[in-house]
Amino acid sequence: MEAREEDGATPLIRAASFGQTATVKLLLERGANVEAKDQVGITPLIAAACSCAIVDMPDTLDSVKLLLAKKANVNARANEGATALMGAASWGRTEIVQLLLESGAEVEARDKEGNTALLIASAGSALATADSVKLLLARGANVEAKNNNGDTSLLLTASKGGYERVAILKLLLRHGANPHVRDKHGITPLALATRNGLTDLIPLLKSALAKP
Repeated sequence: MEAREEDGATPLIRAASFGQTATVKLLLERGANVEAKDQVGITPLIAAACSCAIVDMPDTLDSVKLLLAKKANVNARANEGATALMGAASWGRTEIVQLLLESGAEVEARDKEGNTALLIASAGSALATADSVKLLLARGANVEAKNNNGDTSLLLTASKGGYERVAILKLLLRHGANPHVRDKHGITPLALATRNGLTDLIPLLKSALAKP
């Protein structure tokens, strides 16, 4: 039941990460440790929340539901401080983000680099979604929070922007993100977007800067 693989993963951690819902259910019914951690501190819940929903791979949403029903710690942290919410936000797992928030996930929890779930969702992951960002903001995520590098969500979106960067930028600005903010080198979001060729963000940032 609690046999470990080379990376320290238990059968429950592995089943949760691959969305093997029937196996997760069976292991939980047999008393598998819902708070077991692998060598990097990943719990079954974090593993399920951080898995990407892709073609030919089962969705992990049902596994998340089963784990939460067994009172898995929604705010458990991996060794680097990452939480299930951060992982779900990074991978654009909107339904899981919502479920975790409803289950008491800490919106302002930070990893060892000072990143919150909102900062991570804004940092240019190709799979991060505007819907996830919207959920985090609706729960009061601090739009001006800075990580250890001094970057805000707006700076990260303007410098890296993923596929939904325009929608994410609009949400951040709508929730009061400061377009005049500067990174540790004194560079503004507009300058970052220009330098990185994110031309679809430039009109939005110019418009925000023009407002009194």
